[in-house]
Amino acid sequence: MKRQKLLLISLLYVAAALLCNTGIAQPYYYSPNIQSFITTYGCNGCHGISSGYSQSTYAGVVNGGASCAQAVRPFDENGSPYVIKIDCSTTLTCGSNNMPLGSPCSVSAADIAMVRAWIRGGALGDNTYCQSFTGSPLTIDFTNFGGGGFTAAPSTSQLSSKVWNFGGFSDFYKPGQSNTGNDFARGPATPGITTGGIYGCTYTTGNQALWIQPASNDFSGPNGGSVNLQVCNNSGSALTSLTISYDILAYNDQGRSTSFNFFYSTDGSTYNQVSALDYTTPAAADALPAVVTVPRSTTLTGLNIPNGALFFLRWFGNDVSGSGSRDEIGLDNILVSLPVTCSITGVSASTAVCSGTNATFNVSFTPNGGSGVYNVINTANNAILASGSASPIAVSISNSTGGNLNINVVDAASPSCAGTPVSVTLPDCTPVCSITGVSASTATCSGTGAVFNVLFTVANGSGTYQVINSATSAVLASGSASPIAVTIANSTGGSISINVRDAATPSCAGIPVSVTLPDCTPACSITGVSATTATCSGTSAVFNVLFTAANGSGTYQVINAATSTVLASGSASPIAVSIANSTGGSISVNVRDAANSSCAGTAVLVALPNCPPPVFCGNGICDGTENYCSCASDCACTVTASFVDFNLGGNPVNSVQPVAFCLQDITGETNPANPNYLFVPLWINGASCVTYNLSADEGAFFLESENSLQSTATVANATVVWLRMSQTEIDVSGGNTTVSFSGSGGNCTDVRTITWASGVVNYSGNVANSCKAPLSIRVFLGGAYNFTANNGAMRTDINSLLPLNSPYSAAPWNAPAASAAQIPAFITDWVLIELRNAANNALVESRAGLLASDGFVYNTQLQQGLIFTAPGSYKVAVRHRNHVAVMSANTFDTNGGIANLTLPANLTNGSTQLIDLGGTGLYGLTPGDLNANGVVNYTDVNVLINAGTTSNTYTTADCNLDGSVNGADFTFMRPFVQQIGITPVRY
Repeated sequence: MKRQKLLLISLLYVAAALLCNTGIAQPYYYSPNIQSFITTYGCNGCHGISSGYSQSTYAGVVNGGASCAQAVRPFDENGSPYVIKIDCSTTLTCGSNNMPLGSPCSVSAADIAMVRAWIRGGALGDNTYCQSFTGSPLTIDFTNFGGGGFTAAPSTSQLSSKVWNFGGFSDFYKPGQSNTGNDFARGPATPGITTGGIYGCTYTTGNQALWIQPASNDFSGPNGGSVNLQVCNNSGSALTSLTISYDILAYNDQGRSTSFNFFYSTDGSTYNQVSALDYTTPAAADALPAVVTVPRSTTLTGLNIPNGALFFLRWFGNDVSGSGSRDEIGLDNILVSLPVTCSITGVSASTAVCSGTNATFNVSFTPNGGSGVYNVINTANNAILASGSASPIAVSISNSTGGNLNINVVDAASPSCAGTPVSVTLPDCTPVCSITGVSASTATCSGTGAVFNVLFTVANGSGTYQVINSATSAVLASGSASPIAVTIANSTGGSISINVRDAATPSCAGIPVSVTLPDCTPACSITGVSATTATCSGTSAVFNVLFTAANGSGTYQVINAATSTVLASGSASPIAVSIANSTGGSISVNVRDAANSSCAGTAVLVALPNCPPPVFCGNGICDGTENYCSCASDCACTVTASFVDFNLGGNPVNSVQPVAFCLQDITGETNPANPNYLFVPLWINGASCVTYNLSADEGAFFLESENSLQSTATVANATVVWLRMSQTEIDVSGGNTTVSFSGSGGNCTDVRTITWASGVVNYSGNVANSCKAPLSIRVFLGGAYNFTANNGAMRTDINSLLPLNSPYSAAPWNAPAASAAQIPAFITDWVLIELRNAANNALVESRAGLLASDGFVYNTQLQQGLIFTAPGSYKVAVRHRNHVAVMSANTFDTNGGIANLTLPANLTNGSTQLIDLGGTGLYGLTPGDLNANGVVNYTDVNVLINAGTTSNTYTTADCNLDGSVNGADFTFMRPFVQQIGITPVRY
C-alpha cells in the first residue's frame, strides 16, 4: 500500500525560476529542514486536478485540522505557502487532533507531529525567516545600507535575504541565500544612475534608502516588480490592526511615469491593495531633477494575525505611461506600530526670536494618549522640525529670512494623530553688514608706484573686502581683513578718493577718504656724451657716439646740436653715425631721449674728414663700386645661367638638375591634346643692364605673362624663361639639348645642357605620360584621426619625426625609393599607393606619397596627387606601415582620376575594412597592423611589447601616431584585434 506523503508547498527551484520570470515574488522562505522533509516525503506528478488530492492549510496542521477545507482544488504554484498537499488517491475528510486517516493511505501522528514541530520551531520563519514585531514600533530606516546585496548573515551595507524578497528583476533572487551581485547589489549611489537594479542611495547627508532604478526587465512592464517584507507577530497576542507608514523617494529625471503602490497580506497568498497610498511619478521629466519625499501612512483594520504568525508588506511597481528610460524610486523610514488612542489639542507657539541667524520658538500642546514621542512638523511638506516627549518642544529654523511658517504637532508613531495647525511669524535673522573707520596711511613711492595701507573695521561681512576708487568704483586691491595694501602704478602725484566695500555686498561700504599721491616718476638723465674719431667710409664720415643713460625710454637719438636734426638712433651706447658726402669741418652732436627731448646730455664737437668720391672708370681696373653695367671698359661681364625650381612660396630658386613642368603646372590650363609639351625653366644672373639673346638646339622659348606663356627670343637678367620641348624634339636632339644665353657685346654669355636620358626631374621618358593629370587620392588613418576635435582631420603629432625618405623601399613593401626635400607642417605621414590589375588584382605600379591632415595624398614635390607611368584605369590600394591595407572596389583612370577611399562603398569589402571616424560620415584605415602582414593579432601585440616604452620616435609600434609608445597604444589597438585585410593586399 502506498505510504501517504506530505508536501509542504515551497516554490522549489524550478517553480522559483518560473515565478521570477513572470514577475511574481516567492511568497515564503523555507529552512533547510523543510527542504529536507520535502525531499523525503514529497510526491511527483501530484499537481493534477484529477488526482483527487486534498489540501490542508497551515492552521489545519497547527490546530489539528480544525480549519481544514473540504474542497479539492488543483495545485497552485502561486498559492499560500502554508498549503500542505496530501498524496492520497481518495478525498479525505477533516479529523480532530490528528490528520485524517483513511484507506488506502494513512498518515501517522508522528509525521504530523514532525511537521507541526518544524512549523512552530521556525521553519515558516517566525524566528529567523522574518522581521520580528514585538508590539513596540518597528522602524526600518536602511541606515548604512550601501547596496551590498542580500544574504542570510548581512553586513552593515547589506540586508537579510530571510526577511526581504524581490520579484520582477532579470536576475534570479534566491531567498535565504546570498544575493550579492548583479541587479541585487548595484552598490552605493547618488540620484542620477542609469543601470537597472537595487542600490543603497544616500539622498541627503547621512540618510540612506533602498533605491531602485527600473529598466527593461527590471521592475518594469509588462509584469512589474515587487519589494516584499516578511514580518512575524511576536507581540504575545493576536493583531487586529496595524499602523503602517513609510516615505517614497522619487527622482523624476525621465519622461516616463512609474507606479509604486502598497499591498499587504496575512497569509502570503492573497494581497490587499491600499489604493489611498498609490503613487505614480510624473510623466514629464523635471527640468532640474531633485529627490522628492512623498510620505505615506495608513491604519490597517479588521486583521486577525495570531501570535507567532506572519504578515506580509509589499510595494509593487510598474510602467504607467511614457517611453524611454524610467524615473528612480526609493523606500525609506518604514514604521510598523500598533494604533494608539491619541488626541493632540491646544497647539500654540511662542513669538519667534533670533538666535544668531536662526529663528527659535517653543511649541506648546496637550497630548492625550499616544506613543509618548511627538513631532513638530512643517505642514507644507510634513518635514519634521523638532521632536520631544512632552510640551513644550523647542524649534530652531536655520538662516531665517522672515515670512510665515505653518506648523503642527503629530504623534511620531501615528502621524494621523495631530493637532490643529498654527502659523508662526519668523523674524529676519540675516546679519547686517557694516564697514566703519575707513582710513589710509601716508602714500609713499615704491619704484614708480605709490603704496599705502587702508584700515577699516567690519562687522558681519562676507570675509572678502575691496578697496575701490570712489570716483570710478574700480577695484584697487582686495583682502580678507584690515589693513589692505594698495599700489597705484606709475603715480604722477595728485590725490585719489578711496573707500572699502564688501565684495559680496557692494552696498555694504564705509565712508570715502582722500589719499594724497606722491610723484613717483623716475628722473631721466644722459651723461658722458663723447665721440670716436670720424673716418671716411666712401664719401661719408663715420663715427660712434658713446653715452650713459638712466631712467630713459630705451630709445635714444644722436642729434645735430645746432639744428636738432636726428643723425642716428639706437637703444644703447654706442650709436653709429654716418655723415654723407663729408667735405671736412666739424659738427656739434648730442644725445637725447626719444620720448623725452628735455632729457639730453652735453653736446660735443666732432671733427669731420674730407671724403671726396674716387674716380675709377677708365683706369682699366675693375675695383671699388664698379661693375660691368657702370663701367664696361674696366669690368668684364660675369654671368651664370642655371636651371630653376620653385620653393613652397612659388619663388624661383637655383636647381642643380633641370626640372620639367607641364603646361598646367605653369598656367593652370590643361595640356593641348596633341602634341604634348614639357617646359624646363632657366634663368641667367649677372649684369642687370643686359638683355640676353636665347638659342637652343631644339624647342622654343616662352615668358610667363599672368596665366599664359608668350613666345620670346630674349630674356632680361634674373628672369625665368621656359624652354618648351615636345617628345619629337627630345628624340631629334639625340638625348642632349644645349641652351645658350648671349648678352650685348657678345661677352655676357653662358650655356646649360639638358641630358634627357637621366637627371631631368619629373620627366619619365615620355612627355605624354609625364604630363598626365595626377591621380587624386583621399584616405584617412584611423590611428591619426583627431577624435577629440572630430573635425574631419588627422593629427600631425609626428610631423617633426617624419623622415625625408619614404619608409616603403624596404621589406615587406619593396617599393621604389622616394624622398622629399622638406616635410611641410600639414603632413601626417608617408603612405604607399599601388595600382592593381582589375582582372587579377596583380600589382602594376607603386609610388610613395605624403598624406596631408585633410586626407589628400601629395607627391614629393608637394603637389596634390600622384603621376603614374601606367596608362589606363586600375584599382587603387593604400598601404600604411601600421594600418591594415585596403583596395578600391572600382577602377580609376591614372590620368586625372579621383579615388575617394574615405567611404566604405568605394572599397572592396568596405563595411568591414574601415573604422567609423566619430560619426562624421568619414571612415579610416584600421590601426594595429604593426608587422604589415594584413592581419591584427597577437604578433602585432608582440611588436608593441618588444618596442618597450619610448617617446619622440618614428616607429611602427606607435599605433596611435602620437610619437610615443606606451599603454595607450595597446588600449587603442585592442578593439581591432582579429581584423583581417582582404587577400590581395595581405603579405
